[in-house]
Amino acid sequence: MIYVIKDKWEYTMKRFGIFSEISFKILFSLSTIIISKPLKALPEIARYGHFTCTSCHVSPSGGGVMTTYGKDFSSEKLSTWSYYGEEKLLHGLVPHSDTLLFSGDARWVNYSKTSGDTKVNKFWRMQTDFEAGGHYGPLWAIFSMGTKPAGPNDKPEDHQELKIRGYYLRGDLWDEHITARAGLFIPKYGLMLSDHTAFIRSVTGLGPDSEQTQAEFTYQDDLWEVTAAIIIESEANEREGKTRSGYSLGLSNFLMKKHRLNLNVLSMAAKSGETINENQSFGLSGVATIMRKLFLSAEIDRIHNTTKTSIGTSGVEMLATYSTLNIEIYKGIVPYIRYEYFDSDINSADSSYTRMGAGSNWYPRPHFQFDVRYSRILDANRRSGSNQTDAIIHYYF
Repeated sequence: MIYVIKDKWEYTMKRFGIFSEISFKILFSLSTIIISKPLKALPEIARYGHFTCTSCHVSPSGGGVMTTYGKDFSSEKLSTWSYYGEEKLLHGLVPHSDTLLFSGDARWVNYSKTSGDTKVNKFWRMQTDFEAGGHYGPLWAIFSMGTKPAGPNDKPEDHQELKIRGYYLRGDLWDEHITARAGLFIPKYGLMLSDHTAFIRSVTGLGPDSEQTQAEFTYQDDLWEVTAAIIIESEANEREGKTRSGYSLGLSNFLMKKHRLNLNVLSMAAKSGETINENQSFGLSGVATIMRKLFLSAEIDRIHNTTKTSIGTSGVEMLATYSTLNIEIYKGIVPYIRYEYFDSDINSADSSYTRMGAGSNWYPRPHFQFDVRYSRILDANRRSGSNQTDAIIHYYF
């Protein structure tokens, strides 16, 4: 596996003309020695010694309804300022319950892009979700609804109606070392970033509104996590009518109680009319805690896409990488630099894009997150490109 990744990395980077074999060895050595998820949550939580997502979330893959500990953690460790009880629902105005949990989030984006003489500037509400959960002993029931995530080119009127976003039943077995859940949720794969613009999310078929009907089993202990899920064809809602079947597999190791390393495999088939698109993705990802305030998130994915139509079958090999180096300069203020690379056909000379940039996250108080970043996007020949600036306001209920 290491040699396959090495060969593909060298091939891609030599074509790109910036990185050499030495750069691969340096990066891979770092990832091997120190590496170890936004998850609609925060991959960097590993730097605080938290291995599993269920430390802060009901979902084994992170995101969604938060546990009492997760809300306390957001106040004590992540926020610049907070007052007692502010992290609770509606800033503590609603009485707290350990049995019934309510949460949600809303996101607004200001997007500015310049490409040649073309300039685009737009502000819109990306999405709004409401979530609720309850448990009795080892049994959990989770339900969420909200608006369909909207991109900069989408019509606002198509993203106003509330719809079912997800639901599942979760059971804790063997002292919570084994969990089983079934329902409608996003397949677990890689870093599970909440950034819908990242190449690694869209190319694997896990962009916005990608929840699927699944049955999932997860084993967790102090060092290892193993996940296996079957994606089931269902007519439960409109997105399910496009999915035939699939599976996901994941293996994670928690190194030195501060680094996390993930291996993931995902296979999904989407049907549109008489056309079937099959994606098989293999990924290596992780979080490396260099110091408590300095940490690296990285992922590399190899994807094989097959398109089947009435006139024949065609296939293409794709490659996507993502890396972000973060440093917390003050509690709750985390600047970063980011690099992304996506090649939609590694056998073609002009099919890749690169995005490089920098930005900063700020968590001023519980419930609030601000993310501002600048990116430079270049094509394979570096002859044309665009400048993009994003400002995101994220509010958690």
